[in-house]
Amino acid sequence: MLSAIDGAAHTAHLETYILKILAVDGKVAFVGGLNIADAYAPTEDGGEGWRDNHARIEGPSAARLDDEFLENTP
Repeated sequence: MLSAIDGAAHTAHLETYILKILAVDGKVAFVGGLNIADAYAPTEDGGEGWRDNHARIEGPSAARLDDEFLENTP
């Protein structure tokens, strides 16, 4: 099952729910991963060429992500 909010694949039998949101001020938010490790370096630089996606969100969608963060963070 895919979540309509974060797009992360998860299933009901998992106990861990990871929501990768950086809510700044209700006007700007960031979603996704931003991993830093040798494996993420390009293969031509000796890494494994792994990739992670990270996006900046602005406007009403950022406000919705801010609400989602506040509703789901203990």
